[in-house]
Amino acid sequence: MSITAHLRDSVRLPGGHALVNGFAFESRGTDSRRALLQNGHELEVYDLGEVFAGERAPRAVFPVPWPGWDRGVHSVSPDGTFAVFSGQRAVRAVGTGGELDLYPRCCFRRTCSVRVSIRFTVFPGS
Repeated sequence: MSITAHLRDSVRLPGGHALVNGFAFESRGTDSRRALLQNGHELEVYDLGEVFAGERAPRAVFPVPWPGWDRGVHSVSPDGTFAVFSGQRAVRAVGTGGELDLYPRCCFRRTCSVRVSIRFTVFPGS
């Protein structure tokens, strides 16, 4: 049995080479397929369906929580309102403006202390 692959389409994305190893690709069932691409101090989220339809702007952009963060693991909430970043000793959830913060600190000991702070910003008329 042989399988022949056919290229259906292609697009250029800044940082798109990260999709090759699969870490930058995120799929949530049948609803969305997203590219999570780090661009400097930001994580850019692209809806791949929209990208192939011609939209080149990211759907959401999140500030990276730590300076020089580039080797941790990240994910984005299904509704795209916050991204979760994991570092060597902490996890942080960040909204697009940096307003949501979930920050457990775990050390390499038998105990783990957790500090959670959530800040909401309310805009007039919302």
